[in-house]
Amino acid sequence: MAAITLRPVSRCAEHAPMSEARKAPMRSFRCPGRAVLVASSFVVKAVLRTSCRRFVARRFPEWLQPEPVPVESWNEFLGQLHDRQPSVLKGYGSDVAEKWNFEYLERQMSGSNWRVHLVPKENQRFQRVYGQGIGEGLVSLMSFPEFAKKSLAADSQHSYYMQVPYTGRPLQELGEDPYGAEMRQDRESFQWLWDVAAKAALGELDNNQLWIGRGGNLTPCHYDKAENLHIQISGRKHFLLIPPEETFAVYPYPIHHPLDSFSMVDFDRPDLQRFDRFARLQCFEATLEPGGLLYLPKYWWHQVTQSIFQQNPRCRALLAHRFLEDFTGGLVERLREVSALPSSFSTARLLTELADDWAEDTPPALRRLGDTVKGRLAELMGGLSPEELQELLEGTCAGQRLFAPVPETEVTTASQGDLGGWLPTQ
Repeated sequence: MAAITLRPVSRCAEHAPMSEARKAPMRSFRCPGRAVLVASSFVVKAVLRTSCRRFVARRFPEWLQPEPVPVESWNEFLGQLHDRQPSVLKGYGSDVAEKWNFEYLERQMSGSNWRVHLVPKENQRFQRVYGQGIGEGLVSLMSFPEFAKKSLAADSQHSYYMQVPYTGRPLQELGEDPYGAEMRQDRESFQWLWDVAAKAALGELDNNQLWIGRGGNLTPCHYDKAENLHIQISGRKHFLLIPPEETFAVYPYPIHHPLDSFSMVDFDRPDLQRFDRFARLQCFEATLEPGGLLYLPKYWWHQVTQSIFQQNPRCRALLAHRFLEDFTGGLVERLREVSALPSSFSTARLLTELADDWAEDTPPALRRLGDTVKGRLAELMGGLSPEELQELLEGTCAGQRLFAPVPETEVTTASQGDLGGWLPTQ
């Protein structure tokens, strides 16, 4: 998935008092229909084509009941921007969605190295500020082909998220435009956003970012010091939005801390003894879908989660068996390389024992690894009951299919233009 973030110039000083953000009256959003979105920066998302739906994880306690933010009409949307209230407009995406997939981006962006965030895969927290005692992660330069390959590898220990300038001041600072000719021309598809910013007096759109990821990522709760517009091209994002007057309920880090614009509360597992005000938090939520435009005023706190794949029931079995074989195959291979498993131990054995029962000689550490595999599958499928999970495991191993021998022979694949093959001699 890919995202573009357009950030207008803030009209306030860099460290303007929070009271400046509270002058507009708070509006209580209520909508009987589906929540759609409000939040962070101008983002364009382009996702790999898939026949399956996508699932947005809600990374906060179930007892926290945010108010949904409704979709606005054009005039209502502009009115909300003038009042500096979060708002979303649906169906105003760009026509680049038809071609912005990973293959297209790789062709247009393969000539340069790009800034890529990588963090441990177990939590996928991209907080953009990293260091010992602050947060695990790093920012590295990477070619787009390398990023595309690593971000898709099921056996990778890391998750990857690319953040690069697409237009505006940061791109100008690079000197030479690193994008291909077609992608430069694609910028015309977003020119109407400058009209939106002008009509709402948001300032100049001078910091316009492209965000690219595979989904499942989390940006912890924080606020920005600039106005933000956000466009979704493909995929979905879920936003938990918290107005500035709720600042003390999210417990920001002290102002001299590297994470001074982030909340100290772990929204996955909030410590209500220490952070008791969080239990009374007033907040809003929205899910941004393709073609959606959102406005997030500066100083509004927001936590953002990217969508992850959720299968259509008709393709659940197909996705499950491919994930299980690929993901566990990488784990077993790494463990064999460091002699943590005998060379004879196979992916087929691991999955068969997961579906049936562990053998007496299976190491305890591998059994715990089996729980990780099950949890990862349940997460990718958008949540599974134990019975559904067991059914997928049993189906993956049915008929001894995992033990089918792979012939060691030269292979001709007609769809790849190969010539050749094999016919038995008469």
